[in-house]
Amino acid sequence: MASNADQQRIHNMENAAIEASLACETRSVVERIRPVNTIYAYIPKQEKFKKWCVERHYPNDIVSEMKIVRYVKELFEKGIQSTVRNADGTTSTTRIGYSHETLKMHIKALVDLYNKQKVEYEGMMTLKHPRGETLKNFESSLKRLCSAARQSENFVDPGIGSIQDGYNAEQLVQVADYYFGRKKKAGDALRDRMMFLLNHMMMLRGETLRDTNLNHLFSLEFKDEGATRCPVFVMMITGGKTNQEHHTLYSGVIRHKNVQMCAFGAIGFYLFHRFHVQGEAFPNFSMNENWFNTKLARGRSINKAVSYNTQLNSISNAFAAVGINSIKKTHSGRQAGAREAEMAGLSHDHIRRVGRWNSESMENNYLTCLPRTAIRVIQGFPEEKGCFWLPRALVTPPLSLQKKIFPMVEEWQEKMQMDPSCQTICGEGFLKLLVELRAIILQDAVFLKQLIPEHEMFTHEVFQCEDFITFAEELNRAINSTTPPAEVEIQRVAPEINSRISDLALQIQSLYRSSGSNNTVSNEIIEAISSNVIKKMEEKFGNGVGIYTQPSSSTNATANVAVNNTASTRRRGREDEEDEEDSPRKRYKLSRDLSNINCLWKEWTVGLTQGKPSINSLNEEYGSKWRQDAKERKYYSKRLIIINEIRKIAEERSISLEDAVQAVENERVSLQGCSLDKL
Repeated sequence: MASNADQQRIHNMENAAIEASLACETRSVVERIRPVNTIYAYIPKQEKFKKWCVERHYPNDIVSEMKIVRYVKELFEKGIQSTVRNADGTTSTTRIGYSHETLKMHIKALVDLYNKQKVEYEGMMTLKHPRGETLKNFESSLKRLCSAARQSENFVDPGIGSIQDGYNAEQLVQVADYYFGRKKKAGDALRDRMMFLLNHMMMLRGETLRDTNLNHLFSLEFKDEGATRCPVFVMMITGGKTNQEHHTLYSGVIRHKNVQMCAFGAIGFYLFHRFHVQGEAFPNFSMNENWFNTKLARGRSINKAVSYNTQLNSISNAFAAVGINSIKKTHSGRQAGAREAEMAGLSHDHIRRVGRWNSESMENNYLTCLPRTAIRVIQGFPEEKGCFWLPRALVTPPLSLQKKIFPMVEEWQEKMQMDPSCQTICGEGFLKLLVELRAIILQDAVFLKQLIPEHEMFTHEVFQCEDFITFAEELNRAINSTTPPAEVEIQRVAPEINSRISDLALQIQSLYRSSGSNNTVSNEIIEAISSNVIKKMEEKFGNGVGIYTQPSSSTNATANVAVNNTASTRRRGREDEEDEEDSPRKRYKLSRDLSNINCLWKEWTVGLTQGKPSINSLNEEYGSKWRQDAKERKYYSKRLIIINEIRKIAEERSISLEDAVQAVENERVSLQGCSLDKL
């Protein structure tokens, strides 16, 4: 019996030792994955508490609930002693109260110290967890006490932390331009510009970008976003303060409507400067260890990220240059991005998803974390699908010009196809992103070069060659001669039109109530009111506009008759005027009877029959004036997609345009002879 008891005691000791070892191991894992900034914030506060325990003659520095309450209360009452040098050379000491956030950080640091001590002194500590009822009540009253004390004793600016604290959209452009125009250390300035814009557009924490590697980057495409193709820059987020479980989260941006605010383009320019101007070696994809640790926002070496202090100083200098007064610096983009998104009308749920606040299991495990509606609005486009139209993407740069940027891409893509040992999903994704960035860099450079032509990047041969100059001229001509698609214009003014129609309905209802009867309201009165709506639509869309609303009562039916009659009368009047004027747009309309690609190409280049102009000649002579009609503009935009595809295929395959026409026609026939509209 004694032998069995001794053996059980030995087993108990072994189990206790194993459990203690596991507790220490678990604690060390927590320490390893903890953000560096949190560690740096906690350690001095914990050491200060230990020193305080000695001064107060405690037998040990073990954390307890009442020790925390007493310690933090003394901090609050004592405040911070600040020495200020006066104008006459003397110094004076003033007391500055702690902020509520600082005292909360002290409490968190001491609770963390308790958890650490519990592992170290296993079996010796019998105290309960310090977050008891007393500490909770103390914390709830602490915020009110701190706020009242700081404002009454220190005359603290109440604007700090308010909606006035930070920058607005106009100042965002000024900061981006400041970085782009900075001549000293232009590469670092492009890096800081990229970080600033990405932090704002994706509502990132400062350390998120500093921790991001090149293998976290890739591109996707949002389908059916509008008349312009819509690529997406995507960044994987595998850690950070709010992602300590290391879920794989995603954040993305599309191209911004304003080239000066475009974070997608900023990534391209920074990487171009790294690989083409600074001469950094292109990533070696043969082995993962060669490039997996290469940082996006690099510091002194490619495997070392830019430091927090460097980022802080950079933003502080930029804010000072532009005149921005903000208490937050590296965190300012996350704050201002969320605020601007709310002002643009995004819901809190959309903003939460973009900023990854309180991510839930559904979002972590099943959703893409790429809320398309929010991404559209943040980049300056309407929230409705189908409105993405980017004038600076009207012309695709020649493939020969594109391949001058990141020329090693094709070589590595071919190697990955031939050698499975260097194939990785993230490697292929990063190379695909670089291919996407080629056209974006060239298109954006056309306009940024006009703003800051002396930038050292634009002295590179890519932006000095004849191909780029020709492309820039072609892009400018296309922008000047192309009007926005009708769908985009309608979405842009839809809220205003809706407001006008709502006002019309209210006025009609008021007339009914004042008349005290259900008799039909005079058509003349309704026509006078509705003419405001028609006039506004004509101003926005040009000719050929009519209004129709779904009738729901006799009043609405009467209003619809009046509105449609007025619209018809106006249309007939305009057609008569145009016949008299013989305007360019009345001379030609795109044929609706074409059945194949060859006929379309003929209409576009030489004209369908003798005496009929080609589309190219109309564009050259009249610009967009010949297609002022909304339907004609829409039809032209659809046909232009096919024409651009023909030119793209000719460039990519190095074949003649006639062969490219036949290739597209063969593709159409292979799709069971689909129509041009369906194609």
